[in-house]
Amino acid sequence: MSQPKIKVEWATAADIQSFYERQLPYTIRAIALKIDGEIVAMGGVYSANVPLAVMDFRGGIPKKSIWRATREAILKIFERYPAVYARRDPAIPSSARYLEKIGFVPVDDTDEVFVWLRPSHS
Repeated sequence: MSQPKIKVEWATAADIQSFYERQLPYTIRAIALKIDGEIVAMGGVYSANVPLAVMDFRGGIPKKSIWRATREAILKIFERYPAVYARRDPAIPSSARYLEKIGFVPVDDTDEVFVWLRPSHS
């Protein structure tokens, strides 16, 4: 039995439409996590009035692959912005902890909205 082929790469417009099964009403700069050619996760940033992070997964993804895709998204996408905002997903109890683990901090004591600040390189 061979290991699954895991690939993290820039998402194309076709990748995004295929993953979300519709045309999104906004432009997103995203990274796709593919396992054996199938897109199983999509993460990136779209701009509303501020840059907003999105990360969506399909079930059964190895944790190591999720962290690899997250690292790629941060290095290739988040680093382009001085700040990126995210909302925790109330349907996923661990979402606030996940956001904090990847460098987001709550903007207030409700733990609903988080911000990631680009590290200064000075």
